[in-house]
Amino acid sequence: MGCNIHGYVEVKQGDRWHPWLTEPYLDRDYHVFAKLANVTNYGEIEPISEPRGFPEDISYEMDELHEKMDGDAHSLSWVTAQELLLGLATIEIDIEWHVFIDLVKVLIRFFGIDNIRFVFFFEN
Repeated sequence: MGCNIHGYVEVKQGDRWHPWLTEPYLDRDYHVFAKLANVTNYGEIEPISEPRGFPEDISYEMDELHEKMDGDAHSLSWVTAQELLLGLATIEIDIEWHVFIDLVKVLIRFFGIDNIRFVFFFEN
């Protein structure tokens, strides 16, 4: 069966967060999952953090995506753009994740590093 990740890259505009990259294709990479939120970690990777839950100011669209999972979602979390870039630079990642990181870098150029975050959850 396996574990999958679902999420949005959100951009802060004004005082609200908006989805920008919605449900990007992200390959099943258990090292990345371990790095992001200690999911599928077998003790070899230092995670950015334990699952943090969703931020209080989550976008409506991300909340809806979570609701559609009908209880199958687990390990809800989020990371800042800076945490994402620094964290994934410490492990080997698949090409899909490299493309994802490049897209995040483009958003950072336009909106600033403090206005980008990746909100996600896992499902088996």
